[in-house]
Amino acid sequence: MAPRRGRRNGLALDGILLIDKPRDWTSHDVVNFVRGRYRLAKVGHGGTLDPMATGLLVLLLGKGTKYSDWVMQGHKIYEGTYTLGCTTNSQDADGEIEETRPVPENLTRMDLENLLPDFIGDILQVPPMVSAIKKDGVPLYKMARRGESIEREPRPVTIYHYEITDVRLPEVDVRVVCSKGTYIRTLAHDFGQRLGCGAHLSALRRTFSGQFSVENTLEVEALRDLDLDALQARVLPLPSDTDAPDTLPLYQKFTEVPRRPTVLAIGAFDGLHLGHQQVMRQTKALAVRYQAQCGVMRFYPHPSRVIAPETAPPLLCDEAQISTVLQGQSVDFQLRLPFTPALSQQEPELFLENLMQGIPGLKGIVVGPNWRFGRQGRGDIALLHSWAATQGIEVCIAEATRQDDHLISSTRIRTCLSEGDLPAATRMLGRPYRLSGIVGNGKKYGRQLGFPTANIVPGVNRLLPPAGVYAMRVHLKNQSYLGGGYITHTPRLLEVHLLDFDGDLYGQPLAIDVLRFERPATPIADFGELRQRIQQDLTTIRNDFSE
Repeated sequence: MAPRRGRRNGLALDGILLIDKPRDWTSHDVVNFVRGRYRLAKVGHGGTLDPMATGLLVLLLGKGTKYSDWVMQGHKIYEGTYTLGCTTNSQDADGEIEETRPVPENLTRMDLENLLPDFIGDILQVPPMVSAIKKDGVPLYKMARRGESIEREPRPVTIYHYEITDVRLPEVDVRVVCSKGTYIRTLAHDFGQRLGCGAHLSALRRTFSGQFSVENTLEVEALRDLDLDALQARVLPLPSDTDAPDTLPLYQKFTEVPRRPTVLAIGAFDGLHLGHQQVMRQTKALAVRYQAQCGVMRFYPHPSRVIAPETAPPLLCDEAQISTVLQGQSVDFQLRLPFTPALSQQEPELFLENLMQGIPGLKGIVVGPNWRFGRQGRGDIALLHSWAATQGIEVCIAEATRQDDHLISSTRIRTCLSEGDLPAATRMLGRPYRLSGIVGNGKKYGRQLGFPTANIVPGVNRLLPPAGVYAMRVHLKNQSYLGGGYITHTPRLLEVHLLDFDGDLYGQPLAIDVLRFERPATPIADFGELRQRIQQDLTTIRNDFSE
C-alpha cells in the first residue's frame, strides 16, 4: 500500500525501519535525517543510543510510534570497550577527564572475570549526571553543563549475561546482555571502581534489541541513494495486537498510580509462594468490596540487601518472574519502590504520611502478620492500625498459610531448595522453582558429546539447588521443551540440553523450571561412558515427563 499524505504535508508511512547508527550522530539526528530525506510525517525511535555508540537503532514510522513500549521491552545486546585507569564526567570517551590512576600491575583476565558475577542479575544502577533523565522537568545533562551535580535515585536493571571477550590492557572488550534502561557506561564506571583504578566506556555497539538484529539494518549513508519505493521494501510491518504481550503496569512512584480508589497488598513478596498468593486473593476481595483498583506494593532491591547485605538471603525469583506470576494473580498494577539507604532510615510515620499523600484514593491495605516498616523496623501492625483508623483506611492482616503442618514461608522454601528437597519447595511455591537468563557462550563440551547445551550464568543473588543433574522444562518464547540440565556452584552455571529442539539458542532468553533431581554430578572420565550416561538420563526424563 502506498504511503498516504499526512496532516503536515508529509507522507504517513507506517512500520519499523532498522538503522545502523553511525558514530557521532545522535538518535535524534537519525530521526530528523530519515524524516527529511523522505518527507515523512512522523518518525520516532525505540530506544536512544548515545552519540559515541553505533549499531542498531529501531525507527518507528507513522503509527509505529505507538509501539515504542513493545519495541523497548525486550533485552538488549551490546559489545563495548572499557579503558581502565581513567574516569570521565560522562563515564564515556565523550566526557571530560576527571581522574587518572595506574592500572594494577600483573592484572590478569581471570582477575577481571572474577568481578563479573557481582554485576549479573537484578541490580541497581545510579544513572550518570550526563544523561537525559529529568529532575523536576530538567534533563540531568543540562544541569551537568552548568557544573551542577545532584543525588540520583538508583534504578533497577537486569544484567542477563556479562562476559569479557578480549583484554588488551588498558582496554577490555565486553559483551553485555541487559534489560532496557541499562547504562553500559555506568557498568564501565562501576567496573573500574571495583578495580580501584577507574574506567570509562570508550566504544559501544548495539547488536540486538528485542527481536531485532543489527544484521538486518540499513546504513545511513545508503539512504542517500535509496528512493522511497526501495525504502518501503525495507520497512517491517507493525505487530498485530496478538503479537504484543499483555504486561502488568509497573509504577515506581506513588504519584504514578492512577487516581482512583485503591487497595494495596504491601510486602517484600520474595518468591510469591502460596502464602503470598493468599494475600493477593484477600487484597482482590477487599478491592471488589470498595470497587477499587487492586495493586501490589513491594520494594526493590529486597530490603535485606540494603539493610544487611552481608547476611541477606538469596532470592527465589527475579524481577521478570515476579511480574509474570503477578500477571496471573488478578491484580491491576505493581508499585515497586526503589529501596534505598535513605528510605531505610525513614521514620514509619513519615512513610505512612507519604503513602497517603501519594495515593489519596487509598481505601485498604493488606499485609502479612509479621510485617514491619520504617527505620529499624519500628513500624508494626499496631502502628499501622492506629494510623489507618484516623484516615478511614481498612487494614486487613492476612492469615498465615500452612501446608504439611508447617507455615509456608520464603525461609522454609530456601531451606528445602538448599537441601535438595525440590518436591516440598514446589508444593509451597505452587509451581516448579525457576531460573532464567540469556544463553551465552560455553566451552561446547556438550556439543562434542552429541548433546549441545544452552549455558546460563545465574546471578549471585539467586538461590541454586545442590549441584547435580536435573530434569528441566525450558520455556522459549511461546514454546516449552523438556530437557536435562546440569547445575554447578563453582563456577555458577546452568547447562541444559533441550529435547526435540534443533536451532541456535545463543542470545535467547530462557526460563528454566527445575523439575526433579536426577543424580549427583559425579565425574565420568571415559568419553563413551559419559555419552551413554547422558543418554540414559535424557531417556528417563522423556519417559517420566512427556505429556
